Amino acid sequence: MELWRFIKANDNGVTNFHFEISADLLNQEELELISDMRPGLIQLEIGVQSTNEVTIKEIHRTMKLERLKEVVRLIQSGNNIHEHLDLIAGLPYEDYDSFGRSFDEIYELKPNQLQLGFLKVLKGSYMFEHAAEYGIVYHDKPPYEVMSTKWLSFDDVIKIKRVEDMLEVYYNSGQFEITMKLMECIFDSAFEFFQKLGDFYEANGYFGMSHSRIRRCEILLEFLALYLHGCDNDDMTSVGLSENHGDRDDTDFDENAIDRDNTDFDENAIDRDSTDFDENEQIYNMIQESLIFDLYYRENCKSRPRWATDIGKFKHMTHAYCKNGKLSHVEPFHYIFPDKHTRKLDELPKYHKEPVWALFHYDMRDPLDHQALVEYVE
Repeated sequence: MELWRFIKANDNGVTNFHFEISADLLNQEELELISDMRPGLIQLEIGVQSTNEVTIKEIHRTMKLERLKEVVRLIQSGNNIHEHLDLIAGLPYEDYDSFGRSFDEIYELKPNQLQLGFLKVLKGSYMFEHAAEYGIVYHDKPPYEVMSTKWLSFDDVIKIKRVEDMLEVYYNSGQFEITMKLMECIFDSAFEFFQKLGDFYEANGYFGMSHSRIRRCEILLEFLALYLHGCDNDDMTSVGLSENHGDRDDTDFDENAIDRDNTDFDENAIDRDSTDFDENEQIYNMIQESLIFDLYYRENCKSRPRWATDIGKFKHMTHAYCKNGKLSHVEPFHYIFPDKHTRKLDELPKYHKEPVWALFHYDMRDPLDHQALVEYVE
């Protein structure tokens, strides 16, 4: 408490501080103190590790989960503190399904970052002493990371590694903020979404490659097209175009990257015989637009994705609203996307037949995530 008072009183407007805390131990006085701090002055890393009560008890942690959730939401309400929440895979009594439930429960809190780590079995630690009892197999060299346990197979660990990779790219990076909120309305489970997306990356050989932001968008659309088309996860085959790996500067690139040898294929990979066609097509088109929104949310892009509207078609709006050059951008959308303070959507945005215009201000960025200020204009 005294340290936080000192930091607040001596804030130079530039230096920021990182603290690891147990959120459930914060009292009302401490919460009131930090709620009035400069945005970004402190960021908090909150170690959850697991929401499995048996696991928490076994590793001798004391955590009041409901109080932790309450405190996290109170901190978020101030919109001035960057939050990291941590989970650890490989703990005792936590199998793959249990870990997935822990993931979904913490993801539901919408921290600025959800850090997914793996158990490190350090010499002399409790886990080291009980490794045989828990069936823990771990690397014999630093960082001594878990490979399997009595509850978690090696294959399970590899699948969670893929979830971690996808989480870093599409959530923790902050580069797909709006699209990730929409995905929650499409998939029943965030863990399921990242797991299936990771499996898709693996099936197509996309791991271990350098991808531009636009290419990451294209891959997500490839995945979504197959998902909406009804492919089972086990039936996902390689649909990427080998000549187009990486940054898509090839003018022959198919934006949906679907096997064109299939005579039943349509451009959005939607089954037109399905009664769900209209809904699926609308979802796919919505995600195309949300990805454009996310691209411009972050920066005034030098390159536009291939599915974006020809910028020459709305020069009149650019001339009317973007008088300060690269410090602003205007873009048409058929949806009004949620603002950053809407952490969870109850339903997908409604389609607008006439386009709505979003004006991105790059000279007025959020101090926490540096996204542009956005306003809708006529």
